[in-house]
Amino acid sequence: MDINRLRYFVAVVEAQGISAAAQKLHITQPSLSIMIKKLEDELGVLLFLREKRKLILTNAGDLLYKRSKEIISKVDNMLIELDGASKGISGEIKIGCSTAANLVVIPKIVESLQKTAPNITIRVLEGNTKFIAEQLIANQLDAAIVRTKFSNDFFDTYPIITEPIVACLHREHPFVKKKQVHLKDFAEEDFLLNTTTTGSGLSDYILKMCKKEGFTPKVKYWGNQGLPMMIMASLGVGVTFLPKSYTLLPFKEGLPVFKEIESPILRSSLELITLKDRVKSAATEHFIQQVVQFSQDLNARIY
Repeated sequence: MDINRLRYFVAVVEAQGISAAAQKLHITQPSLSIMIKKLEDELGVLLFLREKRKLILTNAGDLLYKRSKEIISKVDNMLIELDGASKGISGEIKIGCSTAANLVVIPKIVESLQKTAPNITIRVLEGNTKFIAEQLIANQLDAAIVRTKFSNDFFDTYPIITEPIVACLHREHPFVKKKQVHLKDFAEEDFLLNTTTTGSGLSDYILKMCKKEGFTPKVKYWGNQGLPMMIMASLGVGVTFLPKSYTLLPFKEGLPVFKEIESPILRSSLELITLKDRVKSAATEHFIQQVVQFSQDLNARIY
C-alpha cells in the first residue's frame, strides 16, 4: 500500500471533499478522484458514499482514516529519526502547555537546549488542559506539560514537581503581616479564578477545598490565564491562588505578595505527558531528558 495514497485519503476526509483537498494538495481534481478510486479497489471496500456533491465517510472509511493518521504519524516520526541519526539531534518539537509552564519551565529548557542541542527548535502551543490533551491525542503535539493527572492507559507521564499553592495578595492586604494564613480566612474575599473545562483543574480544586472549610467563595473574575489574575491581585482587585513556581518568575516589579497557606495544605502537580506507544524522535527524547533534569533543580528551588 502506497503511503501517499493514505495521505491523499486523509486530506480528502479533512477537507471534506475532493475539490478542496486537490486545491490544498496542488493536484488536479480528476487525478485525486482516480487515486481515491484506486485505493478503494486495492482495499476492496467503499470508503465514501457519494451523495450529490457530498462525500460521506463509510464505517470502513472512518476506520481507515483513524488508522491512516496513526500510520502517517509513525512514518513521519521514523523519517525524522532517520534524519536525526544522520545529522545529529535536530528538528522541531511541538509542545503544548499552560501559561505557567511556558513562563517557568519552557524558558529554562530552551536555554538548556541552546547548549546541548542547538539544532532543535521548539514550537509551543498554549491552552487549557482539555484542549492540549486533545491536540496531543490527535498527533498535533509531541509532548505536553499539564497540571491535570491523566490515566496511564493513554499517556506516558514524567513528574516535574508537586508544589504548594500560594495566595497572591496586594502588598497592603492585611493578611500580608499575619504569621499564619488559613484558607478559611479568605471566606469574605473576592476570588480571581481560572475557568476550567475538565472538572479537575486548579480552580476546581480550590473551590472544593473552600467547601470543605465551610464556605463558598465569591468569585469576582473568571479568566483562563494565571498571569493576568496575578497582576489583578497585585492591584488589589481580589485574591488568587497559584502554584509556588510563579514566585520564580524572573521579573519582580508589579508582582503581588505570595503567602503560603498553613491549612489545609494545598498542592498542585505538574507533569510532562506523551502518547503511550508513539515513536518519539531523538529530539523529543532529548527534550524529555532535559525536562526531567530541570525538574530536580526546580524542586530544589521550590523547597
